[in-house]
Amino acid sequence: MLLQGSDWLKRVLGNQSAQAPPHEEDILKILMEVVLYGQDAPDFKFAKELLGKAGLSDICDARQPLGQLGIWEENENLDLLRLGISTSFNEEVLQESERLSKVEVKPVGREDLRHLSVFTIDGPLTRDFDDAISVKIQGDVIHLGIHIADVASMVPPDSLLDKEAAQRGSSLYLPSLQVPMLPATLSQDALSLREGYDRLAISLLARLDKGGDLIDFRFLPSIIRVQRQLTYDQANELYLQEESLGELHRLSRGLRQKRVEQGALLLSLPETVIQVDDDSSISIEMLDQDTPSRMIVAELMIFYNRMAAQFCRDNGIPAVYRGQGEPGERLSVDDAGYHYYVFKQRRKLTPLMIDTEARPHAGLGVDAYTTASSPIRRYFDLLVQRQIRNFLFGEALDYDQEALESRRMALEPVLKNLEKVKRNRVRYWIQKYLQQHTGEKLRAIVLDGLTNRYRLLLTDFLMVVEMKRQSGQLFSEGQAITVRVKKSDPWNDVLLVEAVE
Repeated sequence: MLLQGSDWLKRVLGNQSAQAPPHEEDILKILMEVVLYGQDAPDFKFAKELLGKAGLSDICDARQPLGQLGIWEENENLDLLRLGISTSFNEEVLQESERLSKVEVKPVGREDLRHLSVFTIDGPLTRDFDDAISVKIQGDVIHLGIHIADVASMVPPDSLLDKEAAQRGSSLYLPSLQVPMLPATLSQDALSLREGYDRLAISLLARLDKGGDLIDFRFLPSIIRVQRQLTYDQANELYLQEESLGELHRLSRGLRQKRVEQGALLLSLPETVIQVDDDSSISIEMLDQDTPSRMIVAELMIFYNRMAAQFCRDNGIPAVYRGQGEPGERLSVDDAGYHYYVFKQRRKLTPLMIDTEARPHAGLGVDAYTTASSPIRRYFDLLVQRQIRNFLFGEALDYDQEALESRRMALEPVLKNLEKVKRNRVRYWIQKYLQQHTGEKLRAIVLDGLTNRYRLLLTDFLMVVEMKRQSGQLFSEGQAITVRVKKSDPWNDVLLVEAVE
Protein backbone atom coordinates (compact mmCIF):
# COMPACT_ATOMS: atom_id res chain seq x y z
CA MET A 1 0.00 0.00 0.00
CA LEU A 2 2.85 2.37 0.86
CA LEU A 3 4.82 1.82 -2.34
CA GLN A 4 1.79 1.84 -4.63
CA GLY A 5 0.36 4.88 -2.88
CA SER A 6 3.55 6.93 -2.99
CA ASP A 7 4.12 6.16 -6.71
CA TRP A 8 0.54 7.15 -7.47
CA LEU A 9 0.80 10.40 -5.51
CA LYS A 10 4.11 11.22 -7.21
CA ARG A 11 2.48 10.90 -10.63
CA VAL A 12 -0.54 12.93 -9.50
CA LEU A 13 1.75 15.69 -8.23
CA GLY A 14 3.60 15.64 -11.53
CA ASN A 15 0.32 16.01 -13.44
CA GLN A 16 0.89 12.65 -15.06
CA SER A 17 -1.83 10.14 -15.83
CA ALA A 18 -1.93 7.45 -13.19
CA GLN A 19 -4.17 4.53 -12.40
CA ALA A 20 -5.58 4.72 -8.90
CA PRO A 21 -4.26 2.01 -6.56
CA PRO A 22 -6.58 -0.54 -4.94
CA HIS A 23 -6.50 1.34 -1.63
CA GLU A 24 -7.29 4.75 -3.11
CA GLU A 25 -10.09 5.53 -0.65
CA ASP A 26 -7.94 4.62 2.34
CA ILE A 27 -5.06 6.75 1.09
CA LEU A 28 -7.29 9.76 0.47
CA LYS A 29 -8.84 9.38 3.92
CA ILE A 30 -5.38 9.30 5.51
CA LEU A 31 -4.34 12.42 3.59
CA MET A 32 -7.46 14.31 4.63
CA GLU A 33 -7.05 13.34 8.28
CA VAL A 34 -3.42 14.41 8.41
CA VAL A 35 -4.24 17.83 6.96
CA LEU A 36 -7.16 18.31 9.35
CA TYR A 37 -5.60 16.94 12.54
CA GLY A 38 -1.82 16.96 12.03
CA GLN A 39 0.04 14.80 14.54
CA ASP A 40 -3.27 13.83 16.15
CA ALA A 41 -4.31 11.99 12.99
CA PRO A 42 -4.57 8.23 13.69
CA ASP A 43 -2.24 7.31 10.79
CA PHE A 44 0.16 10.25 11.12
CA LYS A 45 3.39 8.21 10.93
CA PHE A 46 2.22 6.30 7.88
CA ALA A 47 1.04 9.53 6.20
CA LYS A 48 4.40 11.20 6.82
CA GLU A 49 6.27 8.28 5.29
CA LEU A 50 3.83 8.10 2.37
CA LEU A 51 4.23 11.79 1.61
CA GLY A 52 7.98 11.64 2.01
CA LYS A 53 8.30 8.88 -0.57
CA ALA A 54 6.06 10.93 -2.88
CA GLY A 55 8.43 13.88 -2.58
CA LEU A 56 6.55 16.03 -0.04
CA SER A 57 8.52 16.86 3.10
CA ASP A 58 5.80 18.89 4.84
CA ILE A 59 2.62 17.08 5.89
CA CYS A 60 0.65 20.30 5.30
CA ASP A 61 1.35 19.74 1.60
CA ALA A 62 -0.95 16.72 1.73
CA ARG A 63 -3.71 19.06 0.63
CA GLN A 64 -1.92 19.51 -2.72
CA PRO A 65 -2.86 16.11 -4.24
CA LEU A 66 -6.34 16.44 -2.71
CA GLY A 67 -6.77 19.64 -4.69
CA GLN A 68 -5.31 18.25 -7.89
CA LEU A 69 -7.63 15.23 -7.68
CA GLY A 70 -10.66 17.51 -7.17
CA ILE A 71 -11.38 16.14 -3.71
CA TRP A 72 -11.01 19.59 -2.16
CA GLU A 73 -11.55 23.02 -3.66
CA GLU A 74 -8.74 25.55 -3.78
CA ASN A 75 -10.16 27.42 -0.77
CA GLU A 76 -11.67 24.46 1.07
CA ASN A 77 -12.93 25.44 4.52
CA LEU A 78 -11.09 23.02 6.79
CA ASP A 79 -12.85 24.22 9.95
CA LEU A 80 -16.19 23.02 8.57
CA LEU A 81 -14.66 19.60 7.95
CA ARG A 82 -12.93 19.40 11.34
CA LEU A 83 -16.09 20.33 13.21
CA GLY A 84 -18.45 18.29 11.05
CA ILE A 85 -20.59 21.29 10.15
CA SER A 86 -22.97 20.41 7.34
CA THR A 87 -23.54 22.98 4.60
CA SER A 88 -26.67 21.28 3.25
CA PHE A 89 -29.81 19.57 4.51
CA ASN A 90 -30.64 15.89 4.08
CA GLU A 91 -33.70 14.83 2.13
CA GLU A 92 -35.81 14.08 5.22
CA VAL A 93 -35.29 17.58 6.62
CA LEU A 94 -36.06 19.16 3.25
CA GLN A 95 -39.27 17.15 2.96
CA GLU A 96 -40.40 18.14 6.45
CA SER A 97 -39.58 21.76 5.68
CA GLU A 98 -41.69 21.55 2.54
CA ARG A 99 -44.56 19.96 4.46
CA LEU A 100 -44.49 22.49 7.28
CA SER A 101 -44.36 25.39 4.85
CA LYS A 102 -47.75 24.30 3.49
CA VAL A 103 -49.45 23.84 6.85
CA GLU A 104 -52.01 26.58 7.32
CA VAL A 105 -51.68 28.17 10.75
CA LYS A 106 -55.07 29.56 11.71
CA PRO A 107 -55.13 33.21 12.76
CA VAL A 108 -57.39 32.53 15.76
CA GLY A 109 -56.39 34.63 18.74
CA ARG A 110 -54.17 36.94 16.70
CA GLU A 111 -54.51 40.68 16.33
CA ASP A 112 -54.77 41.87 12.74
CA LEU A 113 -52.08 44.52 12.21
CA ARG A 114 -52.19 44.56 8.43
CA HIS A 115 -53.42 48.15 8.52
CA LEU A 116 -50.03 49.27 9.85
CA SER A 117 -47.37 50.59 7.51
CA VAL A 118 -44.81 47.85 8.15
CA PHE A 119 -41.37 47.85 6.55
CA THR A 120 -38.03 46.06 6.81
CA ILE A 121 -34.48 47.44 6.71
CA ASP A 122 -31.80 44.95 5.72
CA GLY A 123 -28.78 44.41 3.50
CA PRO A 124 -29.27 44.23 -0.28
CA LEU A 125 -28.64 40.47 -0.38
CA THR A 126 -30.92 39.55 2.54
CA ARG A 127 -33.62 36.96 1.82
CA ASP A 128 -34.47 35.70 5.32
CA PHE A 129 -36.36 38.70 6.72
CA ASP A 130 -37.22 38.00 10.36
CA ASP A 131 -37.83 41.50 11.75
CA ALA A 132 -39.97 44.43 10.62
CA ILE A 133 -40.89 47.84 11.99
CA SER A 134 -43.89 50.17 12.07
CA VAL A 135 -44.21 53.63 13.56
CA LYS A 136 -46.98 56.18 13.96
CA ILE A 137 -46.71 59.59 15.59
CA GLN A 138 -49.71 61.03 17.39
CA GLY A 139 -48.92 64.35 19.01
CA ASP A 140 -46.09 63.76 21.46
CA VAL A 141 -46.58 59.98 21.51
CA ILE A 142 -44.67 57.54 19.30
CA HIS A 143 -46.52 54.29 18.58
CA LEU A 144 -43.72 51.84 17.84
CA GLY A 145 -44.22 48.35 16.46
CA ILE A 146 -41.47 45.73 16.21
CA HIS A 147 -42.67 42.58 14.48
CA ILE A 148 -40.71 39.31 14.57
CA ALA A 149 -41.50 36.32 12.33
CA ASP A 150 -43.43 33.72 14.32
CA VAL A 151 -41.21 30.70 13.74
CA ALA A 152 -42.52 29.00 16.88
CA SER A 153 -45.97 28.49 15.37
CA MET A 154 -44.58 26.67 12.35
CA VAL A 155 -41.65 24.63 13.69
CA PRO A 156 -42.83 22.28 16.50
CA PRO A 157 -40.47 21.48 19.39
CA ASP A 158 -38.55 18.23 19.00
CA SER A 159 -39.64 17.81 15.40
CA LEU A 160 -37.05 16.61 12.90
CA LEU A 161 -36.60 20.19 11.71
CA ASP A 162 -36.28 21.50 15.25
CA LYS A 163 -33.58 18.96 16.08
CA GLU A 164 -31.69 19.94 12.94
CA ALA A 165 -31.91 23.62 13.89
CA ALA A 166 -30.70 22.83 17.43
CA GLN A 167 -27.68 20.98 16.05
CA ARG A 168 -26.81 23.93 13.81
CA GLY A 169 -27.43 26.51 16.53
CA SER A 170 -27.42 29.48 14.20
CA SER A 171 -27.20 30.48 10.59
CA LEU A 172 -23.60 30.93 9.49
CA TYR A 173 -22.71 33.74 7.10
CA LEU A 174 -19.27 33.44 5.53
CA PRO A 175 -17.59 35.06 2.52
CA SER A 176 -18.83 33.12 -0.53
CA LEU A 177 -20.94 30.77 1.61
CA GLN A 178 -24.15 30.94 3.65
CA VAL A 179 -25.21 28.05 5.88
CA PRO A 180 -28.80 28.66 7.09
CA MET A 181 -30.26 27.26 10.30
CA LEU A 182 -33.53 26.45 8.53
CA PRO A 183 -34.02 25.37 4.89
CA ALA A 184 -34.77 28.10 2.35
CA THR A 185 -38.36 26.85 1.90
CA LEU A 186 -39.03 28.25 5.37
CA SER A 187 -36.28 30.77 6.06
CA GLN A 188 -36.53 32.60 2.74
CA ASP A 189 -40.18 31.97 1.91
CA ALA A 190 -42.93 30.76 4.26
CA LEU A 191 -41.47 32.39 7.39
CA SER A 192 -39.68 35.33 5.82
CA LEU A 193 -41.41 38.71 6.22
CA ARG A 194 -41.56 39.34 2.49
CA GLU A 195 -43.18 42.36 0.97
CA GLY A 196 -46.84 41.91 0.05
CA TYR A 197 -47.45 38.65 1.94
CA ASP A 198 -49.50 38.01 5.06
CA ARG A 199 -47.25 36.66 7.80
CA LEU A 200 -47.64 35.56 11.41
CA ALA A 201 -45.57 37.49 13.93
CA ILE A 202 -44.92 38.03 17.60
CA SER A 203 -45.24 41.80 17.81
CA LEU A 204 -44.15 44.29 20.41
CA LEU A 205 -46.35 47.40 20.46
CA ALA A 206 -44.93 50.17 22.61
CA ARG A 207 -45.83 53.77 23.28
CA LEU A 208 -42.99 56.19 24.00
CA ASP A 209 -42.75 59.94 24.37
CA LYS A 210 -40.55 62.06 22.12
CA GLY A 211 -37.77 61.84 24.70
CA GLY A 212 -37.67 58.04 24.37
CA ASP A 213 -39.26 57.35 27.75
CA LEU A 214 -41.48 54.26 27.74
CA ILE A 215 -45.18 54.84 28.47
CA ASP A 216 -46.36 51.24 28.13
CA PHE A 217 -45.86 48.13 26.01
CA ARG A 218 -47.42 44.77 25.21
CA PHE A 219 -46.49 41.62 23.30
CA LEU A 220 -49.11 39.98 21.11
CA PRO A 221 -49.47 37.30 18.44
CA SER A 222 -50.33 39.10 15.22
CA ILE A 223 -50.81 39.04 11.46
CA ILE A 224 -48.81 41.60 9.51
CA ARG A 225 -48.08 42.48 5.92
CA VAL A 226 -44.81 44.17 4.97
CA GLN A 227 -45.43 47.06 2.60
CA ARG A 228 -41.82 48.05 1.87
CA GLN A 229 -38.49 46.35 1.98
CA LEU A 230 -35.76 48.94 2.30
CA THR A 231 -32.02 48.42 2.13
CA TYR A 232 -29.79 50.22 4.60
CA ASP A 233 -28.65 52.59 1.85
CA GLN A 234 -32.23 53.41 0.84
CA ALA A 235 -33.21 54.11 4.45
CA ASN A 236 -30.16 56.37 4.83
CA GLU A 237 -31.39 58.44 1.90
CA LEU A 238 -35.02 58.56 3.07
CA TYR A 239 -34.70 59.30 6.78
CA LEU A 240 -34.27 63.03 6.18
CA GLN A 241 -37.32 63.10 3.87
CA GLU A 242 -39.85 60.86 5.61
CA GLU A 243 -41.19 61.84 9.01
CA SER A 244 -41.55 58.23 10.21
CA LEU A 245 -37.93 57.31 9.47
CA GLY A 246 -36.70 60.61 10.83
CA GLU A 247 -38.62 60.04 14.06
CA LEU A 248 -37.25 56.50 14.34
CA HIS A 249 -33.75 57.88 13.97
CA ARG A 250 -34.31 60.44 16.71
CA LEU A 251 -35.91 57.78 18.90
CA SER A 252 -33.00 55.39 18.33
CA ARG A 253 -30.50 58.07 19.26
CA GLY A 254 -32.50 58.73 22.43
CA LEU A 255 -32.65 55.04 23.32
CA ARG A 256 -28.91 54.71 22.79
CA GLN A 257 -28.20 57.76 24.94
CA LYS A 258 -30.32 56.34 27.77
CA ARG A 259 -28.33 53.12 27.63
CA VAL A 260 -25.07 55.07 27.74
CA GLU A 261 -26.34 56.91 30.82
CA GLN A 262 -26.91 53.47 32.37
CA GLY A 263 -23.31 52.50 31.67
CA ALA A 264 -23.52 50.99 28.17
CA LEU A 265 -20.24 50.78 26.27
CA LEU A 266 -20.37 51.69 22.57
CA LEU A 267 -17.69 49.48 21.08
CA SER A 268 -18.92 48.87 17.54
CA LEU A 269 -16.41 48.68 14.72
CA PRO A 270 -16.97 48.57 10.97
CA GLU A 271 -17.98 45.18 9.60
CA THR A 272 -15.43 43.48 7.36
CA VAL A 273 -17.30 42.61 4.16
CA ILE A 274 -15.43 40.25 1.86
CA GLN A 275 -16.59 39.43 -1.65
CA VAL A 276 -15.06 36.68 -3.74
CA ASP A 277 -15.93 36.82 -7.44
CA ASP A 278 -16.20 33.87 -9.81
CA ASP A 279 -12.70 34.64 -11.11
CA SER A 280 -11.40 34.37 -7.49
CA SER A 281 -10.70 38.10 -7.26
CA ILE A 282 -11.18 39.39 -3.72
CA SER A 283 -12.53 42.74 -2.60
CA ILE A 284 -12.66 43.90 1.01
CA GLU A 285 -14.82 46.72 2.31
CA MET A 286 -15.21 48.09 5.83
CA LEU A 287 -18.92 48.75 6.37
CA ASP A 288 -19.78 51.52 8.84
CA GLN A 289 -22.14 50.28 11.57
CA ASP A 290 -23.11 53.75 12.80
CA THR A 291 -25.15 54.95 9.84
CA PRO A 292 -28.69 56.20 10.63
CA SER A 293 -30.38 53.08 9.25
CA ARG A 294 -28.10 50.63 11.08
CA MET A 295 -28.53 52.57 14.30
CA ILE A 296 -32.32 52.34 13.94
CA VAL A 297 -32.25 48.56 13.44
CA ALA A 298 -29.65 47.92 16.15
CA GLU A 299 -31.38 50.01 18.81
CA LEU A 300 -34.87 48.71 18.05
CA MET A 301 -33.71 45.10 18.22
CA ILE A 302 -32.00 45.80 21.54
CA PHE A 303 -35.25 47.41 22.70
CA TYR A 304 -37.30 44.36 21.61
CA ASN A 305 -34.94 41.98 23.36
CA ARG A 306 -34.78 43.91 26.62
CA MET A 307 -38.59 44.16 26.67
CA ALA A 308 -38.81 40.42 25.99
CA ALA A 309 -36.46 39.79 28.92
CA GLN A 310 -38.49 42.04 31.18
CA PHE A 311 -41.72 40.38 30.04
CA CYS A 312 -40.39 36.88 30.78
CA ARG A 313 -38.86 37.88 34.10
CA ASP A 314 -41.92 39.74 35.37
CA ASN A 315 -44.33 36.98 34.30
CA GLY A 316 -42.26 34.09 35.63
CA ILE A 317 -41.67 32.65 32.15
CA PRO A 318 -38.52 30.46 32.06
CA ALA A 319 -36.17 31.91 29.44
CA VAL A 320 -32.53 32.04 28.39
CA TYR A 321 -31.00 35.36 29.41
CA ARG A 322 -27.76 37.14 28.63
CA GLY A 323 -25.88 39.10 31.23
CA GLN A 324 -22.54 40.80 31.70
CA GLY A 325 -20.83 42.16 34.79
CA GLU A 326 -19.09 45.50 35.07
CA PRO A 327 -15.82 45.79 33.08
CA GLY A 328 -12.60 45.56 35.01
CA GLU A 329 -11.85 49.12 33.97
CA ARG A 330 -13.59 51.81 31.95
CA LEU A 331 -11.24 53.50 29.52
CA SER A 332 -11.73 56.65 27.49
CA VAL A 333 -10.85 57.58 23.93
CA ASP A 334 -7.52 59.41 23.89
CA ASP A 335 -5.10 60.69 21.26
CA ALA A 336 -4.48 57.13 20.06
CA GLY A 337 -7.96 57.11 18.54
CA TYR A 338 -11.16 55.11 18.56
CA HIS A 339 -9.85 51.82 17.16
CA TYR A 340 -7.13 51.60 19.81
CA TYR A 341 -9.68 52.43 22.51
CA VAL A 342 -12.14 49.73 21.36
CA PHE A 343 -9.56 46.94 21.31
CA LYS A 344 -8.18 47.96 24.70
CA GLN A 345 -11.63 48.34 26.27
CA ARG A 346 -12.80 44.98 24.96
CA ARG A 347 -9.99 43.32 26.89
CA LYS A 348 -11.39 44.82 30.08
CA LEU A 349 -14.87 43.34 29.57
CA THR A 350 -16.09 40.55 31.79
CA PRO A 351 -17.24 37.36 30.01
CA LEU A 352 -20.78 37.21 28.66
CA MET A 353 -23.05 34.98 30.75
CA ILE A 354 -25.85 32.96 29.14
CA ASP A 355 -28.11 31.28 31.67
CA THR A 356 -31.68 30.96 32.89
CA GLU A 357 -31.40 33.71 35.50
CA ALA A 358 -32.15 37.32 34.53
CA ARG A 359 -29.31 39.66 35.45
CA PRO A 360 -28.00 43.07 34.34
CA HIS A 361 -26.02 43.43 31.11
CA ALA A 362 -23.46 46.14 31.84
CA GLY A 363 -22.15 46.27 28.30
CA LEU A 364 -25.59 47.13 26.92
CA GLY A 365 -26.68 49.22 29.91
CA VAL A 366 -29.87 47.25 30.60
CA ASP A 367 -31.15 45.46 33.70
CA ALA A 368 -32.24 42.30 31.84
CA TYR A 369 -31.59 40.98 28.34
CA THR A 370 -32.42 38.03 26.12
CA THR A 371 -32.46 37.44 22.37
CA ALA A 372 -35.78 36.82 20.66
CA SER A 373 -35.56 39.07 17.62
CA SER A 374 -34.05 36.62 15.13
CA PRO A 375 -35.72 33.19 15.44
CA ILE A 376 -35.13 32.32 11.77
CA ARG A 377 -31.38 32.61 12.29
CA ARG A 378 -30.69 31.82 15.96
CA TYR A 379 -31.90 28.83 17.95
CA PHE A 380 -31.74 30.59 21.33
CA ASP A 381 -34.17 33.17 19.91
CA LEU A 382 -36.52 30.42 18.80
CA LEU A 383 -36.51 28.89 22.30
CA VAL A 384 -37.42 32.22 23.91
CA GLN A 385 -40.05 32.97 21.27
CA ARG A 386 -41.75 29.63 21.95
CA GLN A 387 -42.04 30.51 25.63
CA ILE A 388 -43.50 33.97 24.93
CA ARG A 389 -45.87 32.65 22.25
CA ASN A 390 -47.28 29.90 24.45
CA PHE A 391 -47.77 32.33 27.33
CA LEU A 392 -49.64 34.76 25.07
CA PHE A 393 -51.95 32.00 23.86
CA GLY A 394 -52.48 30.65 27.37
CA GLU A 395 -50.91 27.32 26.45
CA ALA A 396 -48.55 25.16 28.50
CA LEU A 397 -44.96 26.30 28.19
CA ASP A 398 -42.66 24.07 26.16
CA TYR A 399 -39.76 24.28 28.61
CA ASP A 400 -39.22 24.57 32.32
CA GLN A 401 -36.01 26.06 33.69
CA GLU A 402 -34.25 22.69 33.83
CA ALA A 403 -35.09 21.89 30.20
CA LEU A 404 -33.81 25.29 29.06
CA GLU A 405 -30.61 24.84 31.05
CA SER A 406 -30.04 21.50 29.35
CA ARG A 407 -30.48 23.07 25.93
CA ARG A 408 -28.25 25.98 26.86
CA MET A 409 -25.43 23.63 27.86
CA ALA A 410 -25.75 21.72 24.58
CA LEU A 411 -25.93 24.86 22.44
CA GLU A 412 -23.10 26.96 23.87
CA PRO A 413 -20.20 24.85 22.48
CA VAL A 414 -21.94 24.75 19.08
CA LEU A 415 -22.12 28.54 18.98
CA LYS A 416 -18.49 28.85 20.06
CA ASN A 417 -17.49 26.61 17.17
CA LEU A 418 -19.50 28.70 14.72
CA GLU A 419 -17.84 31.87 16.00
CA LYS A 420 -14.45 30.24 15.56
CA VAL A 421 -15.30 29.21 11.98
CA LYS A 422 -16.43 32.74 11.13
CA ARG A 423 -13.41 34.40 12.71
CA ASN A 424 -10.94 32.04 11.03
CA ARG A 425 -12.62 32.35 7.66
CA VAL A 426 -12.51 36.13 7.66
CA ARG A 427 -8.85 35.92 8.62
CA TYR A 428 -8.22 33.39 5.83
CA TRP A 429 -9.68 35.62 3.13
CA ILE A 430 -7.86 38.71 4.36
CA GLN A 431 -4.60 36.76 4.23
CA LYS A 432 -5.54 35.47 0.79
CA TYR A 433 -6.06 39.08 -0.30
CA LEU A 434 -2.73 40.16 1.21
CA GLN A 435 -1.02 37.22 -0.48
CA GLN A 436 -2.01 38.86 -3.75
CA HIS A 437 -0.66 42.20 -2.50
CA THR A 438 2.69 41.20 -1.01
CA GLY A 439 4.95 44.22 -0.63
CA GLU A 440 2.14 46.74 -0.27
CA LYS A 441 2.14 49.22 2.59
CA LEU A 442 -0.59 49.08 5.23
CA ARG A 443 -1.65 51.31 8.09
CA ALA A 444 -1.33 49.85 11.58
CA ILE A 445 -1.66 50.78 15.25
CA VAL A 446 0.58 49.34 17.95
CA LEU A 447 -1.63 47.56 20.49
CA ASP A 448 1.08 46.04 22.69
CA GLY A 449 4.84 46.10 22.99
CA LEU A 450 6.10 42.66 24.05
CA THR A 451 9.61 41.39 24.78
CA ASN A 452 10.60 40.49 21.22
CA ARG A 453 7.58 41.48 19.18
CA TYR A 454 4.77 43.96 18.75
CA ARG A 455 1.08 43.19 18.49
CA LEU A 456 -0.47 45.38 15.80
CA LEU A 457 -3.90 46.19 14.45
CA LEU A 458 -4.08 46.48 10.66
CA THR A 459 -6.62 49.29 10.56
CA ASP A 460 -7.75 48.72 6.96
CA PHE A 461 -8.85 45.18 7.85
CA LEU A 462 -9.31 45.33 11.66
CA MET A 463 -7.06 42.31 11.90
CA VAL A 464 -4.54 41.70 14.69
CA VAL A 465 -1.07 40.55 13.65
CA GLU A 466 2.28 40.18 15.39
CA MET A 467 5.50 41.77 14.11
CA LYS A 468 9.00 40.79 15.16
CA ARG A 469 10.81 43.58 17.01
CA GLN A 470 13.95 44.68 15.14
CA SER A 471 17.13 45.86 16.86
CA GLY A 472 16.83 49.49 17.89
CA GLN A 473 13.14 49.56 17.03
CA LEU A 474 10.98 51.35 19.58
CA PHE A 475 7.26 52.01 19.17
CA SER A 476 4.81 53.07 21.84
CA GLU A 477 1.34 51.62 22.43
CA GLY A 478 -1.28 53.48 20.42
CA GLN A 479 1.27 54.73 17.90
CA ALA A 480 0.22 54.74 14.24
CA ILE A 481 2.82 53.19 11.97
CA THR A 482 3.15 51.91 8.41
CA VAL A 483 4.04 48.28 7.68
CA ARG A 484 4.78 46.25 4.60
CA VAL A 485 3.54 42.71 3.89
CA LYS A 486 6.51 40.32 3.65
CA LYS A 487 4.62 37.04 3.43
CA SER A 488 1.04 35.85 3.66
CA ASP A 489 0.11 32.16 3.81
CA PRO A 490 -3.65 31.78 4.44
CA TRP A 491 -3.55 27.98 4.59
CA ASN A 492 -1.12 27.97 7.52
CA ASP A 493 -2.33 31.25 9.06
CA VAL A 494 1.01 32.99 8.59
CA LEU A 495 1.23 36.74 8.05
CA LEU A 496 4.62 38.45 8.29
CA VAL A 497 4.91 42.23 8.22
CA GLU A 498 7.75 44.67 8.78
CA ALA A 499 7.73 48.33 9.73
CA VAL A 500 8.46 50.86 7.01
CA GLU A 501 10.99 53.39 8.28
